[in-house]
Amino acid sequence: MALGFYEETRNGHRIIGHWGDTELFHSDLHLVLDAQVGFFVSYNSAGKGEVSNREAVWHAFLDRYFPHQVPQANLVSTVASDVQSVAGHDIVSRRSESNFLKVVTIAEEMKISPNSALTISTPELKERSGEPKKFREICSASLSRRERAGPAGFQARCFGNLVEVIDYPFMVFQKAPWYENSALDMG
Repeated sequence: MALGFYEETRNGHRIIGHWGDTELFHSDLHLVLDAQVGFFVSYNSAGKGEVSNREAVWHAFLDRYFPHQVPQANLVSTVASDVQSVAGHDIVSRRSESNFLKVVTIAEEMKISPNSALTISTPELKERSGEPKKFREICSASLSRRERAGPAGFQARCFGNLVEVIDYPFMVFQKAPWYENSALDMG
């Protein structure tokens, strides 16, 4: 069995790493390539509550030794229409397509909602406080977004279709077709 690596970007650094899990044990390896720094931790719990604290130690380490600088926000002229184009229901690329587990795909859709401050949010991506992260647009061409006050990214790229990509893209999110949209199927 080989070890595959995920790539992520956080606090302005390119990071590769791998997460591994069993039911009761979790391990994380992160390599900050440009700083020649490695970080490894193993847990016997994913944390308590609605928001997993699994990343809390890793993010605290990065924030302490590689602090994030919030870039100046320049409002993109097409932000209002871009927010509407990204909003909706998305299905994850890691899903069952040909058996009874396909119903889980609908139940686990990610709902992207526009906010009044021309940002988007989803209940699936939360702050440590449990509040949904809010993402503001930073590039209209790629529909790239950054946390309003933090380092996490979220991009909507077009490969013929709209695809949402998180900072550690071991999976992507695709617009749910109308016949798989949970708003229609469960609403």
